[in-house]
This record gives sequence, structure tokens and C-alpha cells, in this order.
Amino acid sequence: MLSRWLYLLIGDDRTGKTTFQKELIRLLCDKDYTQKVKSDTIYVINHPTVIRGLSTIYIAGRSFQELHSDIKVYMDEVVFKNPADVYVLSSLLNKADIEYMIAEAHRRFYNVGGVFWENSVNINPTANRDIASLDWDERFFVENKLLDCEKHIIVQIQKLARNFARLIAERAGWQ
Repeated sequence: MLSRWLYLLIGDDRTGKTTFQKELIRLLCDKDYTQKVKSDTIYVINHPTVIRGLSTIYIAGRSFQELHSDIKVYMDEVVFKNPADVYVLSSLLNKADIEYMIAEAHRRFYNVGGVFWENSVNINPTANRDIASLDWDERFFVENKLLDCEKHIIVQIQKLARNFARLIAERAGWQ
């Protein structure tokens, strides 16, 4: 029996979504992306604690709206064109796009987890609350306080990504 997951990182620009994804690639796939992450790519998972169930992860890299214009084409011809065991997508605060992403993932038998960022929620609480009310299978709240020092921001996001990678790895063991 499988529990398939698509995680959707939600927030405006500069919330930490891309850095978070780079760190997930490093932790789960042993690939170091210090510069620009390759968008819409499937990576091989080689994390030592992922015993079975997961071998590939799809990483969006950038928010859908930054790279694509048609949500239907994106989901059919980019995201689900080559299946992965787990998906990490990213979106700006666009309720209609996110609602469509959730529906398409559900149609393909994926559970969908909404990953909400504290700094985005604090800046735009109304849009985040509206999106949080959608048909999620699970909601995650990433506690990333606004910080002034770039180094501290990176350390904070790395810690959050480690915890999230552990969650992905542990869920693989449940399958």
C-alpha cells in the first residue's frame, strides 16, 4: 500500500521556498546546489534512511507563476509528464492556481500537503488564510521568522529543510 504525496510550498517571493528546495536536494539526493536550482526536475533519492518506497523526487525550483503561464499545461505536460514518487511544487499566493494544483494531484491519487511559511503569513494573512481553507490533506506551518542577517536566514532554512527531509524519509518507511 502506498501513500503518495505532493507538497506545495506556498508564499510570496523571498519567503525561503527556493533555498528550502535546494537544501532538500542536497539532503535527499546528495547534490549540492549553491547557485541556481534546476526547475521542474526529477532527482534520484539516495538518502540513507529512505529504505524503500521512494526513489525519485520532483522539485519545482521556482514558483509556478514565475516560469509558466498556463496551469493546466503545467500540471499535465510538465509536472505529471514523468511520474515521481514525491513532488515538491511551489506557488505564489494565487488561490485559483493552488486550487487547481490540489485537484489535479487528487485526481492522480496523491495526497497534498500545503506548506505555509510564517513570514508569508505575517505579511499577507488574508491570502494565506483563504488558501489554507482549501481541500488539503495536511497543512504544515514553517516557522521562519524574519531575520536581518543572510547567514542566519540560511541556517534557519537548512534546519527546517532537515526536519522536512526527515518527514519525507520517515513516511517512505510507512509504505
